[in-house]
Amino acid sequence: MRSRYGLARYLAGATAARAGDEASAPALVLLGLAATGSTRSAGLVLGALTAATAVGGPVLGAVLDRARRPPRFLAGCLLGYALGLALLTVVLARAALWPAVLVAVAAGAFGPALSAGWSSRLATVVPSAAIRRGYAADSASFAVSALAGPALAGVLAAALHPTHAVLAAALLLVAAVPFALGLPSGPPAPSDRAAAPRPTTVPPAGPTPAPAWPNTATVGANPNTATAPTRPDVGASPARPDPASASARADAGAGYAGAESRAASAGVESKAAAEAVGPAAAFAAGAASVPARSGAAPVRAEPGAASVPAQEGVVATAASPDAGSVTAEPVRGAAPGASLGTMLRRGARAVLADRALRTATLVSALSYLGIGAATVALPVLGAALTGRAGAGALLLSVTAGGALLSTAALARWPVRIGAPAQVVAATATMGTGLAVLACAPSWPFALVGAAVVGVGDGPQLSALLEIRHRAAGPELRTQVFAAGVSIKQAGYAVGAASAGLIATSSARPALVLAVLAQLAALAVATLPANRRGSIS
Repeated sequence: MRSRYGLARYLAGATAARAGDEASAPALVLLGLAATGSTRSAGLVLGALTAATAVGGPVLGAVLDRARRPPRFLAGCLLGYALGLALLTVVLARAALWPAVLVAVAAGAFGPALSAGWSSRLATVVPSAAIRRGYAADSASFAVSALAGPALAGVLAAALHPTHAVLAAALLLVAAVPFALGLPSGPPAPSDRAAAPRPTTVPPAGPTPAPAWPNTATVGANPNTATAPTRPDVGASPARPDPASASARADAGAGYAGAESRAASAGVESKAAAEAVGPAAAFAAGAASVPARSGAAPVRAEPGAASVPAQEGVVATAASPDAGSVTAEPVRGAAPGASLGTMLRRGARAVLADRALRTATLVSALSYLGIGAATVALPVLGAALTGRAGAGALLLSVTAGGALLSTAALARWPVRIGAPAQVVAATATMGTGLAVLACAPSWPFALVGAAVVGVGDGPQLSALLEIRHRAAGPELRTQVFAAGVSIKQAGYAVGAASAGLIATSSARPALVLAVLAQLAALAVATLPANRRGSIS
């Protein structure tokens, strides 16, 4: 009950903050048009806000990771963004374009806190066993915000003035501040890789029988270094595990590298550094447990092996049955008191070194290149099919509604496939919906296509959030989330800009571009090398 209450407060704050963010974009465009009378000026202000959010994501994430009290820093970011929006109403009221652009850049620097800042804190309120449901609910808050925010901005701008719409967005951000301050400030709840009991005894003599898993954890081997012991040392602890206990430990899905082990030849006892848990830990059920041996080189596990010795500070990444073997990457978390530059380097290394995270990030960027193109094309398509200028906005609302329904269903009934496989299935669904939109001969077909796009968009985001959580340690999690958001937004911006050039008279070329972007994302996700490195 306590965790449910914590999740409810988390979702309330996240939804309020994200609704304010979603409302601010159309409200600023409407305010810019009303103040300057120029579409170019309105787009320039919004572009400055979005660009600052995309570029500043990794930096803000690193600062938030280094903060002693992350909830307070998150609350400060919300207030900074709200203050920037309020200042924009004053500056734009005087039709001062370039000062407004500067204020938009300053406000946009706090933007990553509205998405990555919240999502990276979810593990502090949700137990590791329920993390998939938690991220499904978190992605549903994005869909709710995408529905409520623009609708609120449109109603206030039409009934009162665009200034009131911008101020309402700022008030939503302020309303989220108490919820941000109420988030736990301690380390995140232990994830699956650290939740299992640490192995403290020596494996029994001889090979341990284990089920023939389709894939096992893989760690890069060093042929010049001694491999792990296969029998206990003389004088070892009398409590020796039997094969059944070893198999149970293998079934626990533990990827925690921190156990004591004995060298078979020298009989010297050593301890591995239990704190050095890297970002590529195993998190699928059925992964092999990985005891660590201080100073030992990583070895390659044969199929069916129950345990794999790991190098100190390196964590093996286990694979689920639908994924291939995974190479553990020696990515270490940031040490306490590390400089901002060191944090940025380690965060970039965490994103690039983990193959599953790297693939998912590239897939999401390509996929959202298509979504950016579709966002520009849908108003043109709606006007062409119905003769009404506002029909395109309805298509966007249908897409957001489909995302909300699919993520709500995932939160209630989680799927049994791994997160990388879920990304592939969701991307294929989005591509199908975009293809229907590109070929839609009438308005009902367009509505169906928009709904299908939303049905895929929600699960894709949910799986992407889970992959980021699994691949990043707590000390780098916010930076990894923020970097992923920045790269994804960059793809969205490229797609929107490209569609603006080719969708001047017809929406079809831009929608074809959107379909091609989904096909490119699927090609990246299904490359043999990336399939071997996926984690589930």
